[in-house]
Amino acid sequence: MAKLPDVSNDVSLLKRFIRAVEDLPTQPSAMVEVAQNHAEILLRRLETPVRIAVAGPSGAGKSSLVNLLLGAPLAPTGEGRVLPTLLFEHSENEKTTVGWWDRPSKETAGHVIKAALKEQPDLISIGVDSPILKTLQLIDVSGLDRPGHDKDAVLALTQLADVLIWCSTISDKLGDDQAALVKMLPKRLTKNSLVVLTHADELSREQAEAAAAEVERGNGKDFLYVSYIATPQAWAGFHGEGNDPAAMWEQSGAPDVLADLLEVAVKTRKKEVEKIQRSIARQVVPFLNDVPMPPEETAPEPVITEPVEAAAVEPTPEPVPEPVAVPAQPTPEEPVAAPVEEASAATSGGAVLFEEWVAKLADLQNQVSTEEIDNDSDFVQAAQELVSDFLDELMDVETIPDDHDWLVAEFEKANDLMILLQFESGDRTTVDAAYIVAQLTDSLSYI
Repeated sequence: MAKLPDVSNDVSLLKRFIRAVEDLPTQPSAMVEVAQNHAEILLRRLETPVRIAVAGPSGAGKSSLVNLLLGAPLAPTGEGRVLPTLLFEHSENEKTTVGWWDRPSKETAGHVIKAALKEQPDLISIGVDSPILKTLQLIDVSGLDRPGHDKDAVLALTQLADVLIWCSTISDKLGDDQAALVKMLPKRLTKNSLVVLTHADELSREQAEAAAAEVERGNGKDFLYVSYIATPQAWAGFHGEGNDPAAMWEQSGAPDVLADLLEVAVKTRKKEVEKIQRSIARQVVPFLNDVPMPPEETAPEPVITEPVEAAAVEPTPEPVPEPVAVPAQPTPEEPVAAPVEEASAATSGGAVLFEEWVAKLADLQNQVSTEEIDNDSDFVQAAQELVSDFLDELMDVETIPDDHDWLVAEFEKANDLMILLQFESGDRTTVDAAYIVAQLTDSLSYI
């Protein structure tokens, strides 16, 4: 079974560097302070679990699936109304926090979700002492298919999620209306997504497998995995009900759903960790010799977390990665040769990217001139698709210098803004979209 990467060495290195800077008897240099800020940001990213969002149309069984993954009935089900986003995270003490996008949050001891709903918050965070939440956060998002609530749902997914589980009833089979909803979401999220066909207890196992195969060939072809689940059957099997709980669990489809989820979570986490490790090597490691580093702490035993006990499989041990090496610092007698060839390649790659971007802009302008795009909403959508497609190219390019990772982040933020603009109305949205495109053009001209 796939296993989340062990980042204990990287966490230890960052903590020791931060502590070393804080313990300096004198004010650190400006460069060391910048490195400390980078280290604190990278540490927070490493310590944040993979964030799994469960979304889909009303009545698709999202909250029931969340409860199954938690192993406890915490998420309200069958409400018949749009609830705020629910975020389940690990906490040794039970607590409920109500939050808003534009004002401070409020925390209460215990699980008091019904009372929290009366506050009309944008987000409710529930602290649960559950093993799965030590490595994963679960986010229950509703309202995507409800006018007036869809923007809040997209905002929650844009700001909070790394991986998406899209729930669709097995009778709906991820229809065209749902496919249109998925297209509203950031591509960086939908690339790390899987479909779960719920209410599979309405069909035989053979019919459920046929339905999943049909979705895979149709609107589900862009998802990494398509599986099905009979949630009531899985719940009963997990809690040892019935004559043969193990068989109920196996036949419910839950093992495949959990395996797919873990596979996507591991893939997403590994990619994020690789990016963080590159940033550590570039932004922190060069300054390790500038501070008296504390001795390395013994790395804690990695936490092996299985989503639910019924699906437990003995994990395969993986080698502990080597700590990041500290490069020797050059002395005054050892001048550093400028990497002429690498810089040239990077500059060349940047020029090619800029030319490709300009060509895409020319195509967009041509669509406007020929009135192929003749209204504000079509322009904003076309601009967002341009940014999204170019972002995919940008993330695959290897000739951009390491210190230009900010460019990818800038395009990701721009893409998220473009998505939210599509929920606005009026000619101002066109002006905003055009401004974002101009800002990106300016940024690309610098690489």
